[in-house]
Amino acid sequence: LLEQALSSQYNCLKDEDSDFVINETNKFINKITENIERFHYNKSIANLYELVNIIQDTINKKSSSKKTLENIFSKLSLLLQPFIPHLSGILILSYGWQSAYIYLALIYISISLPISLLIKESPWRVDARSDAISEERHFPLSEKAVVVWISFAVIFCCVCMSVPIMHLVPLLTDKGFSLEFSTFVLMLLMICGAFGRIFGGMLGDYIGALPGYFLMSLGQTIFVVWFPHLVSPLGIYVVAALFGFTYSGVMSSILVCTRMMVSAKFGARAMSLTSFFGWIGMGLGGFLGGYLFDIYGDYTWAFTIAGISGFINLIVLSFFFLQIRRKRNLALN
Repeated sequence: LLEQALSSQYNCLKDEDSDFVINETNKFINKITENIERFHYNKSIANLYELVNIIQDTINKKSSSKKTLENIFSKLSLLLQPFIPHLSGILILSYGWQSAYIYLALIYISISLPISLLIKESPWRVDARSDAISEERHFPLSEKAVVVWISFAVIFCCVCMSVPIMHLVPLLTDKGFSLEFSTFVLMLLMICGAFGRIFGGMLGDYIGALPGYFLMSLGQTIFVVWFPHLVSPLGIYVVAALFGFTYSGVMSSILVCTRMMVSAKFGARAMSLTSFFGWIGMGLGGFLGGYLFDIYGDYTWAFTIAGISGFINLIVLSFFFLQIRRKRNLALN
């Protein structure tokens, strides 16, 4: 839509729908605002789709001026603000939606491109892939069994972590906190996650990959259930920081577990498969959070289900650990 409307090739054939599209936009602004205030987020998204369809029809007919469309898109970007992260909201308010997209693109490029140039393939993995002799494994379970166990656990693990990631901001705004505060809490959660990612790897080095995975999973399971019951900003900050630290540590531990338990030749496929089921869990958790909110009108059950999923993940990991120990004892005997 943006490309069509703001292209230098866009020419208004007859400015007959400008008043109509402005009136429709204002009408949908009122509808969306009312639905957000009533916690009807699904209806708000549906209203956004209706408005986008009207704008699309206007652009296709070239029946509104470019200036009018720029004004409409500016309003549309503000309508999206309750659904976007903290930094995007600040940039849009400060510089407008067009500059915000440019600045975000420049930020992503400036961060990701230099980091990508630092990534190099491990010489050990290169040798392992080209070596005709298979790598000697000492892990008691087969590689396929390892992938099945971790994939099953990671579904529930990611259901647990995805509910706060996707629904923490609407939970806090529903409690009466400002959008700025709510998105800052999410940003704090993610920043602490960066440190948790490093700690998760270190924990695997010190106590073992699977025990590290278990401890970090225990942390996210404990902290996730507290979010709907917190009322003080300090408590929200603390729990968000702790949850971010532990959930991100879980993600490191999953990768470390997978790599330590399979051979180098099978490592990439194993990580891809476990990540595949992890993303299924992320999508399922996001859906369940919204679905339970629509049923009950608040997020208490959504975050409770997240905690239950985390507990199931811990049970699966416990049985996985017992299976490893049993196989190892049989091999020794």
